Amino acid sequence: MDESGTTKEPMYEREPASSWVTRVGGSVAGTEALTTVRERLGVGSFDNVSPGIGYLDGDVRRVTFAYEVWPNRSGETRTPAVEFETLVSAVPRTVTANLRFEAATLSGTFHPVVEFRQTYRS
Repeated sequence: MDESGTTKEPMYEREPASSWVTRVGGSVAGTEALTTVRERLGVGSFDNVSPGIGYLDGDVRRVTFAYEVWPNRSGETRTPAVEFETLVSAVPRTVTANLRFEAATLSGTFHPVVEFRQTYRS
C-alpha cells in the first residue's frame, strides 16, 4: 500500500539468464579471482585492491580489479601492499563462475582486467 492508501500489485521483470550470469556471476568471479591472487602471492588481504562487478565488453565477459593509489589525510600516498605489475601477473587469465538457481546450474567465464586508479586531492 502506498502513501495514498492505494494498493498496488508488485511489478516483476524477467531477465535473460545470460545477463543475470554476467551481473551476478561477475561478483562471484571477482571474489574467486581475488582469492586466487591471494593464494598465488601468499597475501592474506589487499588494502586498496577491490574486485568489481562483471560486465560485457562486446561478446567478452569481464570483471575488474581496481588498484587504487591515493593520498591519505597526512598527504602520504597510500598504495596496495603489492606492486601493480605483481598483481597483474598473479591475476588468472579466466575465471568461471557457477551459479545454481533452483534445478539449473548456470556458468559464465570472465576475463579479469586490472585497472590502475590514482586519486588526487587539491
